[in-house]
Amino acid sequence: MLEPLAHHLWPVANPLPRVRRRVDLGFADDAPVVTPATIASLVAGCDVDQAVGPSPMFRGGTTAGRARLHEFVARGLARYADDRNDPNNLEAVSRLSPWLHFGNVSIHEVLLTARAAGPADAYAKFEDEAVTWRELAHNFCHWNPKHRTVAGIPAWAREQLANHEADPRPALYTLDQLERAETADPLWNAMQRSYVRDGWMHNYVRMLWGKAVLMWTRDAAECLAVLEHLNNKYSLDGRDPNSYGGIMWTFGKFDRPFYRRPIYGTVRYQSLKAAADKFDVPGYIRRSVLTLKRRWGAWPGRLAVGLKAEARRARDPGMEGAKVGLVLWWARVG
Repeated sequence: MLEPLAHHLWPVANPLPRVRRRVDLGFADDAPVVTPATIASLVAGCDVDQAVGPSPMFRGGTTAGRARLHEFVARGLARYADDRNDPNNLEAVSRLSPWLHFGNVSIHEVLLTARAAGPADAYAKFEDEAVTWRELAHNFCHWNPKHRTVAGIPAWAREQLANHEADPRPALYTLDQLERAETADPLWNAMQRSYVRDGWMHNYVRMLWGKAVLMWTRDAAECLAVLEHLNNKYSLDGRDPNSYGGIMWTFGKFDRPFYRRPIYGTVRYQSLKAAADKFDVPGYIRRSVLTLKRRWGAWPGRLAVGLKAEARRARDPGMEGAKVGLVLWWARVG
């Protein structure tokens, strides 16, 4: 049903002509000068949550965005169709959403570059994901003013979730606990830490991340509020139609009914425990811990205790050693 959308792009998506600036933005002569040296002080004066620091994974601007685009085309596009769902293989996905969100790079340029360089089969799948699903989300947000509310959930899914609100939950976590990755599931905690640390989360685990919150909150409305808060606060591509499309997919948007089960009804369920059949879960958690180099000011000292407990639960001797080392390092600096 969705696949043919991308097939209508060509030959429409030809290179765009360069245009010269026609608008004077009217900045005063004494306006702040933005340079790499002044960015930190300018950001410090903004009315934003200063606890959310810069991402160590991404650098803003068109130059950095184009560099990532060409790196993906050269090293990752050929593996995209087969490896895009492996969250341990970061080179097999574009990771361009932050630059697309802020307009540093256009989807038009991305498609032209990938089409010119990539294998036809790999490019076709990338085009489907980059255009069909992205444009579907933009269309949804543009035409549905309720896209941020429970009323934006399809009627069948809304009814199913309402019918199962009284179902027992395995646990109920507060927003603060979820934000600090203090659940009983080490995989989910690793996902959340990647959001806080990097400002980005692999799309496959982002689906698992959202579905899990539904079973840890009282109802769809609370779950939606939690997902919107965490996504918009930490994700570099938050506050974006594509993000809202992904959040609403958690509740059945752009999807069909599945087998009935507690809490979810016939809304699609994804199991954190079954994720081990899809990718190397201990490896993902290990990478999350070993790259936790920033954001210490945003975390309480009890984070170290939680990481050590996760290592025991994961039953991975290699990860236990890594996390014990992290605990000792935290003891020295905390």
